[in-house]
Amino acid sequence: QGGDARKLTSHKGLELFPKLSPDGKWVAFSAEYSGSRQIYVMPSGGGTPRQLTFYNDVGPMPQRGGFDNVPMDWTADSKKILFRSNRTEYGDRMSKYFLISVDGGFEEELPVPYGGFAVLSPDNKKLAFTWVDREFRTWKRYKGGRASNIWLYDLEKNHSDALTDWVGTDHIPHWYGNTVYFASDRDLWLNIYGKNVETGALKQLTFHDDFDVMWPSGSGSQMVYESGGRLFRLDLTNGSSQQVNVNIRYDFQNTLPYHKNVKDNIHSVSLSPGGNRVLFDA
Repeated sequence: QGGDARKLTSHKGLELFPKLSPDGKWVAFSAEYSGSRQIYVMPSGGGTPRQLTFYNDVGPMPQRGGFDNVPMDWTADSKKILFRSNRTEYGDRMSKYFLISVDGGFEEELPVPYGGFAVLSPDNKKLAFTWVDREFRTWKRYKGGRASNIWLYDLEKNHSDALTDWVGTDHIPHWYGNTVYFASDRDLWLNIYGKNVETGALKQLTFHDDFDVMWPSGSGSQMVYESGGRLFRLDLTNGSSQQVNVNIRYDFQNTLPYHKNVKDNIHSVSLSPGGNRVLFDA
């Protein structure tokens, strides 16, 4: 419903990709507490994070390369976390899927050779995923070799089938009931669509035409996404979407004016026509 946000993490590194467990008790996320990027879990109400993975990460990558060790989803019983990790022979930017218990232990590697963002089906027997990822690349209306489609992988039969065949971008799936929801740029802007896995029926749910719909995520029938710097909650049962207003209250020290010596960072200089003013670029 919106309101005041409560800060859960404070490390000087990045904490990214938080995924709430279906029972609401835990949040899995990617963080740098140990000096490398790993999967952590902590109580959703706050508390000390617990490290779950210990495999060496690939280190810093170009911005378009994304991040290593990214939580994707939870199993329906809130006991395991689906995550992707860049542990492939295809290169540092390619990921494969693993499950890790909320209690720790060894990871369970899934039989998909590589992939981008993914979610489990409600019965945990199938995976909706993309073979490649486009999340960190800013190419608009792209239809090239890294254009992504949604695929379904049957984890019991070890078999995959394409769910979508749009020549542009279909990515970041969410599975609710017998429908897979995802972001697609079929109408030039990225919006949320749903495709029934049994009938193949396709339906558009959001209709933003000023900013793309980014980073859809959720649990069950509730999805949250960002568009134009604003958060929206989408009810998948009736297709209604409304903005969620979030208040973040602290001292905002980085917005305060300050003086800085930039004499070693000057790149250009221009004198005014009258000679009484000078403009520096630093």
